[in-house]
Amino acid sequence: MAETHGKAGEERRRGPEKLGEILERVLRDRGLFDAGRRREIAAAWEEVAGPLVSAGTRVASLRGGVLVVEVLSSALRQELETFRKEELLDGIRERFAREYVRDLRFRLV
Repeated sequence: MAETHGKAGEERRRGPEKLGEILERVLRDRGLFDAGRRREIAAAWEEVAGPLVSAGTRVASLRGGVLVVEVLSSALRQELETFRKEELLDGIRERFAREYVRDLRFRLV
């Protein structure tokens, strides 16, 4: 049975917790877990997209499994959205859990 501590409705397990679970929860609560993962995905994006595409794009955010990539030109955005989206998404998914990156969106900046 869960025991209530701290904030209203916050539940904690009784007894010891795994250190990894504690660290993940603390990092996620402070917004650091996803930030570190986003840096990894940005590096993977450069590898998957290649130097030409990487030069005109930047990983902007990763929220709710949607990777948002900023694109410098409308022509490049159209090319990526129309012809390369599935290929790029598959490349990212090969490096990370499929559930972690569910979709890829391009945003003109």
